[in-house]
Formats: sequence, structure tokens, C-alpha cells
Amino acid sequence: MTVAPATTASNQKTPWLPIAAAAILSIVDSVCKAIVLAHPDLENKGFISFSLFRNEGIAFSLPFRGLLFWITALPIFVGVCIAAVVAYRLQKNRLFMAFIFVILGAASNIFDRLTHGAVIDYLIFFRVSAVNIADGMIVGGILAAIFLNYRKEA
Repeated sequence: MTVAPATTASNQKTPWLPIAAAAILSIVDSVCKAIVLAHPDLENKGFISFSLFRNEGIAFSLPFRGLLFWITALPIFVGVCIAAVVAYRLQKNRLFMAFIFVILGAASNIFDRLTHGAVIDYLIFFRVSAVNIADGMIVGGILAAIFLNYRKEA
């Protein structure tokens, strides 16, 4: 039995599978954050470590803290949300999905900032670079949006 994709009033197909994938990645990210917060003493010695890093800056630990962070991040977040709505209304499903990944990833990191005062990163590469799944969703979504816009296939 196959399930037909949901449609909107304008008969636009909603891409449920990519939305589900983004939601699952967000849940996995939240679970990883909960584990590392519950066990802050976890430390692996390999080139990839699963341990707690509190990123108080913005992307790449740039020192955007406090009010400067919110003045920078909130307008960008709102802009991406507006772009997602526009892409959806124009039936540009691929571009819409790229924005969904950015929105869910950013929402996860903003939630961290509100509840923990910092973004919770847990994958440490070469003891230098700390990231989480939400960061990957943001970067992947932005790269997909750029690629789709460049190819005009959104």
C-alpha cells in the first residue's frame, strides 16, 4: 500500500519524507545533547571525541555573546523562516526543504542558548573543532539552498 503525499489547498505536494528526516535528526541531536549534559565528564582520546563543549559564541565560536548574539541571530532566523514560507508558496519544494533543515538546526541551537546559556556541542574533532548535528543541518541546508539557487532548480 502506498501513501499519497499530503497536499495543500493549492494542490501542492508536501515533501513529508525530508521533513521527517529533518525532524529525526533534530531528535537525535537533542538526545546526544542530553547524554553529554548528563555525563559532562565523558572524554574520548581519539581524533573524534564525544564530550561536552559549551559554545558561548556564534558559529565557529566567534565571540558574539549576549545582546550582540541576539541582535545578529534573530533577524537571520526570521529571514530564513520568511524565505521558507516564500519557497513553499512558490512550490519550490527542494529549496523549502533546505530552509527546513536550517530552521530546525538553528532552533535547536537557539533553544540551547536560552536554556543553557551556550550551544551544546558534543562532537570534538582533533581536540580543536566542536560541533553538533544541528550545526550540520544548518551548514547542509545553507549549501543546498545556495546550490539550488545557483542551478535554478529549487
